Amino acid sequence: MSRFLQSWVAVLALCALVSACQADPGYGGRTSEQWISVLGDPDPDRRAEATRALGHVLAIRPDFPKVVRALVLALADSSDRVRVGAAIALVSDKVQSVDAVPGIVAALQDSAHPSVRGQAAFLLGYFDAEAEAVVLALTHALADSDAQVRATAAKSLGRIGAQTLGVVTALHLLAHDRDAAMRRTAIEAVRDIGGPLAEVIPLFEHALSDSALYVRTTAAYALATLKEQALPAAGLLFDALSDSAPEVRGGAAFALGEIGTGAVRARTKLLILSRSDPSSRVRALASDALAGVEGRPHPHPNPPELTPSEKCKSPARRADRRC
Repeated sequence: MSRFLQSWVAVLALCALVSACQADPGYGGRTSEQWISVLGDPDPDRRAEATRALGHVLAIRPDFPKVVRALVLALADSSDRVRVGAAIALVSDKVQSVDAVPGIVAALQDSAHPSVRGQAAFLLGYFDAEAEAVVLALTHALADSDAQVRATAAKSLGRIGAQTLGVVTALHLLAHDRDAAMRRTAIEAVRDIGGPLAEVIPLFEHALSDSALYVRTTAAYALATLKEQALPAAGLLFDALSDSAPEVRGGAAFALGEIGTGAVRARTKLLILSRSDPSSRVRALASDALAGVEGRPHPHPNPPELTPSEKCKSPARRADRRC
């Protein structure tokens, strides 16, 4: 075969490949056009099925304009199931269409069903913090009548790192909620977002004396993320080394070790805990912290996982778990 003919074969193969990539992948034996037509079916169950099918199409071809447009229109559907299905498809890992934001915000603000508002709050957490409508809607949702919606909104704000005055103020209020799980979620969100140390450290310090042990534990590890900047809280962390809960003692020890030599006052107490605490985990954490306050390298530099990870993966897989 001549070199000229070989070149033409290569060009034809490339064109075929491009055409294949641009072709409609379809789903379940139907084309995208056929599934789009189902979005006009009077049966909401069939319309919801169509949103799922079109979500599969976008997973293969994220830049399919007519599918994106059809799903954006479905965000105004009369059925909550259809609106949520369309939102999940539009916020998949490869898509995250900003055109979906108004529709998801509407579901968060207008739905009569808390579960739908919760899913909308979750999905908004996959957009950029610079999207003002997203941050504003999630901030308003922190005052939702449903506790799960408030918690999900706080987690989403923490995920996108929306550090605005309104967000931080609302989260500080939520950190004093009557529900302990809500207080913990608010502390986690403030930890992820950050803010002025003069406001953040007192909030974490207050949570160190919370009645719920997992709130106290979360506060200790939140202070640990500040490292030497958490020095003003060293006194309360020292007191927390005597907490009745081993989770809190371990968290306080870890935080003191992260503060470093500025927390050397805790050396004797950490030494005692490293040798005689009833919990082997606390003994290990105290031993590591002892190295930190003495200025030595930590034997185990990575923070321990006391609770299951709450990091979310694909929103299509995790939306119903409110992670």
